[in-house]
Amino acid sequence: MKFTDLINERNIDLTLSADSELETILSMVDLASHCQKVEDSGDIAQTILHYEVMAPSFNGSCGIVFHSLSDGISAPKIFFGRFDKGIGYKSKAGRPIDLVFLVAAPSSCDNELVEIWERLDHLVQQQPTRELLQSSKSPEEILQVLIRNLDWKKETADAE
Repeated sequence: MKFTDLINERNIDLTLSADSELETILSMVDLASHCQKVEDSGDIAQTILHYEVMAPSFNGSCGIVFHSLSDGISAPKIFFGRFDKGIGYKSKAGRPIDLVFLVAAPSSCDNELVEIWERLDHLVQQQPTRELLQSSKSPEEILQVLIRNLDWKKETADAE
């Protein structure tokens, strides 16, 4: 799996706003709904909400990674949103959450979803990378930060 197959500039929105966890999830699902691989954004939203009831996503320093294992999407994808003022709830560190990832994958890709989720969750806990994500001015800059800070070298070499 190549990183560039998971996310592109159209999967990034740097101007999101939300006042609650539910609004955040709906904002991220709306962003995902524009992706060609998304066939049923309602199913993606339902699975996120189900997972959040069963085991809430860890919300670290300033970021959170939601996930959806759903037949509403035909291939694993990553979506990234940044909230100017932070969303309406705080991280466990007491700071506003302003970085949000959504990882969505078909039901048959549970191992891939877990791997992607773990990498992104670790990434948002790293202060230097988090600061780069918070200060990047464009989706292209966000992609460069992600490419530099996520270890996708092995997958790229395997694919070639």
